[in-house]
Amino acid sequence: MESIKKNDKGTHALIYRYNKNRTVFEKALISENIDYVVYGGVRLLERKHVKDALSFLMVYLNRRDVVGYNRILTLLPGIGTKTAKRLIKTNMDDISHLKGQKHVLVQKVKDILDFDGDKTELFDTICTFYFSMYENIESDYYTKEEIADDFKLVRDLLVTFDSLENFIINIILDPVVDLKKGKNPKVVLTTIHSAKGLEFDHVYYFHTHDWYKNYDLETLEEDRRLFYVGISRAKEQLYVFDHTELKRSFEDILRDFDTLPIVETPTAADSDFSLMKENKEEISKIDNSNKDKETDKKHTTEGNVIRVNFNRNR
Repeated sequence: MESIKKNDKGTHALIYRYNKNRTVFEKALISENIDYVVYGGVRLLERKHVKDALSFLMVYLNRRDVVGYNRILTLLPGIGTKTAKRLIKTNMDDISHLKGQKHVLVQKVKDILDFDGDKTELFDTICTFYFSMYENIESDYYTKEEIADDFKLVRDLLVTFDSLENFIINIILDPVVDLKKGKNPKVVLTTIHSAKGLEFDHVYYFHTHDWYKNYDLETLEEDRRLFYVGISRAKEQLYVFDHTELKRSFEDILRDFDTLPIVETPTAADSDFSLMKENKEEISKIDNSNKDKETDKKHTTEGNVIRVNFNRNR
């Protein structure tokens, strides 16, 4: 995050293979109040289910938030805009006109808005209630597991604030730091596939490599190709975040693509090892992949992060 703030005039891309890796980046960016866009997706705080949950928190603090009030009431099955308006007008003091399931659900909303307890307990209660209605609000874009992961991320952010009021003010109400300063976004979260054909001044590549998937050469080749696509998006600076807890050099990471794991299985054919050696050689040419790039040949390793600097030839 410090690199992004320090180099606010350049473009930054956080590249990962799987969308599940995005959450750790989003949490950090939101915590640091840094604006960003998601290629091929929607930012955390702009996703419908997250806005639904946050609306409960905002109405909990301010019953005059008519927009949020209407949002949470119309989530309930059988409650339309007209009924919601009537309930908001009386602050749900009288719900005797509602029958059956409608009455039960509105009473639960009342209980949430009258909740007396810790902010995280309040949010947990909201999430539980939300999932109790999942059949009626099921998303076409997100699975139940993805929604749960997003709620967990919001909860993790909430815990870092000393009060619910400060969380709402800093995360939701206050504008984030504007690093765009123009038409093109300055900070991008993207999968490898969405980053194809694009270049950024600074690239932060999240390297994942699962050996158990790579017993066949075709899968190994696909991993190698995607790795090459990801790291070659960088114009000036490349950071490779290694998935292992070991301190490895850039050359060590390249060996992920030319060595099969040592397991008690039939030995791979010599031809297979020969082909994997050729794969590594192609990646190793990253320094000369573009005519206007030349690496300084000094890969800096800090923990499980490897930094590669590029010097542009003019």
